[in-house]
Amino acid sequence: MAELVNQAAVRIKQQQTIAGLKEREALARQVLAVDPSNPRARAALAFSLTNQVINFNSLELFSPRAMSDALSQATALTDQLLLDEPDNVTIWQLKSQLARERLDYPSARAALERALQIDPRAPRALQLMGALFSHLGDAEQAREWALKALAAPSYLPPVGAYSILSNSAMRSGDYPAAVEWAQKGVEASPDNPGFRA
Repeated sequence: MAELVNQAAVRIKQQQTIAGLKEREALARQVLAVDPSNPRARAALAFSLTNQVINFNSLELFSPRAMSDALSQATALTDQLLLDEPDNVTIWQLKSQLARERLDYPSARAALERALQIDPRAPRALQLMGALFSHLGDAEQAREWALKALAAPSYLPPVGAYSILSNSAMRSGDYPAAVEWAQKGVEASPDNPGFRA
Protein backbone atom coordinates (compact mmCIF):
# COMPACT_ATOMS: atom_id res chain seq x y z
CA MET A 1 0.00 0.00 0.00
CA ALA A 2 2.81 2.42 0.90
CA GLU A 3 4.35 1.78 -2.53
CA LEU A 4 1.09 2.72 -4.28
CA VAL A 5 0.84 5.92 -2.24
CA ASN A 6 4.46 6.74 -3.10
CA GLN A 7 3.86 6.13 -6.81
CA ALA A 8 0.77 8.33 -6.74
CA ALA A 9 2.70 11.12 -4.97
CA VAL A 10 5.48 10.95 -7.57
CA ARG A 11 2.94 11.02 -10.42
CA ILE A 12 1.14 14.05 -8.93
CA LYS A 13 4.48 15.89 -8.51
CA GLN A 14 5.41 15.12 -12.13
CA GLN A 15 2.06 16.37 -13.40
CA GLN A 16 2.43 19.57 -11.34
CA THR A 17 5.88 20.04 -12.87
CA ILE A 18 4.47 19.54 -16.36
CA ALA A 19 1.64 22.01 -15.70
CA GLY A 20 4.22 24.60 -14.61
CA LEU A 21 6.29 23.95 -17.73
CA LYS A 22 3.24 24.34 -19.97
CA GLU A 23 2.42 27.63 -18.23
CA ARG A 24 5.98 28.84 -18.74
CA GLU A 25 5.79 27.85 -22.40
CA ALA A 26 2.54 29.79 -22.85
CA LEU A 27 4.00 32.91 -21.24
CA ALA A 28 7.15 32.72 -23.36
CA ARG A 29 5.07 32.33 -26.52
CA GLN A 30 2.97 35.37 -25.57
CA VAL A 31 6.11 37.50 -25.18
CA LEU A 32 7.54 36.16 -28.44
CA ALA A 33 4.32 37.01 -30.28
CA VAL A 34 4.99 40.66 -29.41
CA ASP A 35 8.80 40.61 -29.45
CA PRO A 36 10.11 37.63 -31.50
CA SER A 37 13.75 38.35 -30.69
CA ASN A 38 13.35 38.60 -26.90
CA PRO A 39 16.31 36.53 -25.60
CA ARG A 40 14.80 35.79 -22.17
CA ALA A 41 11.55 34.55 -23.70
CA ARG A 42 13.45 32.42 -26.22
CA ALA A 43 15.52 30.90 -23.43
CA ALA A 44 12.41 30.29 -21.30
CA LEU A 45 10.72 28.58 -24.23
CA ALA A 46 13.78 26.40 -24.89
CA PHE A 47 13.95 25.45 -21.20
CA SER A 48 10.23 24.65 -21.06
CA LEU A 49 10.19 22.57 -24.24
CA THR A 50 13.33 20.65 -23.25
CA ASN A 51 11.97 19.78 -19.84
CA GLN A 52 8.55 18.90 -21.23
CA VAL A 53 10.19 16.48 -23.65
CA ILE A 54 12.11 14.86 -20.81
CA ASN A 55 9.13 14.69 -18.42
CA PHE A 56 6.50 13.77 -21.00
CA ASN A 57 8.74 11.08 -22.44
CA SER A 58 9.18 9.47 -19.02
CA LEU A 59 5.40 9.59 -18.47
CA GLU A 60 4.63 8.49 -22.05
CA LEU A 61 2.18 11.39 -22.44
CA PHE A 62 3.38 12.38 -25.92
CA SER A 63 2.46 10.50 -29.04
CA PRO A 64 5.61 9.58 -31.01
CA ARG A 65 4.78 12.31 -33.56
CA ALA A 66 4.21 14.98 -30.89
CA MET A 67 7.41 13.90 -29.13
CA SER A 68 9.37 14.22 -32.36
CA ASP A 69 7.87 17.65 -33.09
CA ALA A 70 8.62 18.98 -29.59
CA LEU A 71 12.14 17.60 -29.72
CA SER A 72 12.75 19.19 -33.13
CA GLN A 73 11.34 22.54 -32.04
CA ALA A 74 13.38 22.58 -28.81
CA THR A 75 16.54 21.57 -30.67
CA ALA A 76 16.09 24.29 -33.32
CA LEU A 77 15.42 26.92 -30.68
CA THR A 78 18.45 25.85 -28.64
CA ASP A 79 20.66 25.99 -31.73
CA GLN A 80 19.38 29.53 -32.48
CA LEU A 81 20.11 30.61 -28.91
CA LEU A 82 23.67 29.28 -29.16
CA LEU A 83 24.26 31.41 -32.26
CA ASP A 84 23.40 34.48 -30.16
CA GLU A 85 25.04 33.29 -26.94
CA PRO A 86 27.78 30.76 -27.73
CA ASP A 87 29.17 30.94 -24.18
CA ASN A 88 25.89 30.29 -22.36
CA VAL A 89 26.48 27.20 -20.19
CA THR A 90 22.76 26.70 -19.52
CA ILE A 91 21.93 26.51 -23.22
CA TRP A 92 24.75 23.99 -23.79
CA GLN A 93 23.29 21.90 -20.97
CA LEU A 94 19.85 22.02 -22.65
CA LYS A 95 21.48 21.01 -25.94
CA SER A 96 23.03 18.02 -24.21
CA GLN A 97 19.73 16.94 -22.68
CA LEU A 98 18.01 17.16 -26.07
CA ALA A 99 20.79 15.14 -27.73
CA ARG A 100 20.45 12.50 -25.03
CA GLU A 101 16.68 12.31 -25.64
CA ARG A 102 17.47 11.72 -29.33
CA LEU A 103 19.89 8.96 -28.21
CA ASP A 104 22.75 10.96 -29.76
CA TYR A 105 25.22 10.33 -26.96
CA PRO A 106 28.32 11.70 -28.71
CA SER A 107 26.53 15.04 -29.26
CA ALA A 108 25.26 15.04 -25.68
CA ARG A 109 28.81 14.55 -24.42
CA ALA A 110 30.22 17.18 -26.80
CA ALA A 111 27.67 19.76 -25.60
CA LEU A 112 28.60 19.08 -21.97
CA GLU A 113 32.30 19.27 -22.78
CA ARG A 114 31.66 22.69 -24.34
CA ALA A 115 29.73 23.82 -21.25
CA LEU A 116 32.63 22.69 -19.07
CA GLN A 117 35.15 24.51 -21.28
CA ILE A 118 33.20 27.69 -20.55
CA ASP A 119 32.82 26.94 -16.83
CA PRO A 120 34.81 23.94 -15.57
CA ARG A 121 32.93 23.95 -12.26
CA ALA A 122 29.37 24.26 -13.61
CA PRO A 123 27.58 21.92 -11.19
CA ARG A 124 24.66 21.04 -13.46
CA ALA A 125 26.98 20.22 -16.38
CA LEU A 126 29.09 18.04 -14.09
CA GLN A 127 25.98 16.23 -12.87
CA LEU A 128 24.64 15.78 -16.40
CA MET A 129 27.98 14.31 -17.46
CA GLY A 130 27.69 11.83 -14.59
CA ALA A 131 24.12 11.00 -15.58
CA LEU A 132 25.22 10.46 -19.19
CA PHE A 133 27.95 8.03 -18.17
CA SER A 134 25.54 6.28 -15.79
CA HIS A 135 23.06 5.91 -18.65
CA LEU A 136 25.83 4.46 -20.82
CA GLY A 137 26.70 1.94 -18.10
CA ASP A 138 30.12 3.36 -17.18
CA ALA A 139 29.78 3.30 -13.40
CA GLU A 140 33.30 4.53 -12.68
CA GLN A 141 33.04 7.60 -14.95
CA ALA A 142 29.55 8.31 -13.60
CA ARG A 143 30.93 8.20 -10.06
CA GLU A 144 33.84 10.52 -10.89
CA TRP A 145 31.59 13.14 -12.51
CA ALA A 146 29.01 12.97 -9.72
CA LEU A 147 31.74 13.52 -7.12
CA LYS A 148 32.95 16.54 -9.11
CA ALA A 149 29.38 17.88 -9.09
CA LEU A 150 29.19 17.50 -5.32
CA ALA A 151 32.52 19.32 -4.94
CA ALA A 152 31.43 22.24 -7.13
CA PRO A 153 30.61 25.48 -5.30
CA SER A 154 26.96 26.20 -4.47
CA TYR A 155 25.78 22.85 -5.75
CA LEU A 156 22.26 22.64 -4.35
CA PRO A 157 20.39 20.38 -4.17
CA PRO A 158 22.81 17.47 -4.59
CA VAL A 159 20.08 14.82 -4.92
CA GLY A 160 20.85 14.06 -8.57
CA ALA A 161 24.54 13.51 -7.85
CA TYR A 162 23.69 11.22 -4.92
CA SER A 163 21.38 9.23 -7.17
CA ILE A 164 24.15 8.80 -9.75
CA LEU A 165 26.58 7.72 -7.03
CA SER A 166 24.09 5.23 -5.62
CA ASN A 167 23.41 3.74 -9.07
CA SER A 168 27.12 3.62 -9.82
CA ALA A 169 27.86 1.75 -6.58
CA MET A 170 25.03 -0.68 -7.26
CA ARG A 171 26.30 -1.43 -10.77
CA SER A 172 29.73 -2.08 -9.28
CA GLY A 173 28.25 -4.48 -6.76
CA ASP A 174 29.04 -2.26 -3.77
CA TYR A 175 25.61 -2.44 -2.16
CA PRO A 176 26.58 -0.88 1.20
CA ALA A 177 27.91 2.20 -0.65
CA ALA A 178 24.76 2.27 -2.81
CA VAL A 179 22.61 2.38 0.31
CA GLU A 180 24.85 5.04 1.89
CA TRP A 181 24.64 7.33 -1.16
CA ALA A 182 20.88 6.81 -1.44
CA GLN A 183 20.47 7.69 2.24
CA LYS A 184 22.41 10.92 1.66
CA GLY A 185 19.98 11.70 -1.17
CA VAL A 186 17.04 11.14 1.18
CA GLU A 187 18.63 13.40 3.79
CA ALA A 188 19.31 16.09 1.18
CA SER A 189 15.68 16.06 0.01
CA PRO A 190 13.38 14.82 2.78
CA ASP A 191 10.28 16.30 1.11
CA ASN A 192 10.87 14.61 -2.26
CA PRO A 193 8.24 11.85 -2.57
CA GLY A 194 10.53 9.92 -4.92
CA PHE A 195 12.81 9.18 -1.97
CA ARG A 196 10.22 8.01 0.56
CA ALA A 197 9.96 4.32 1.40
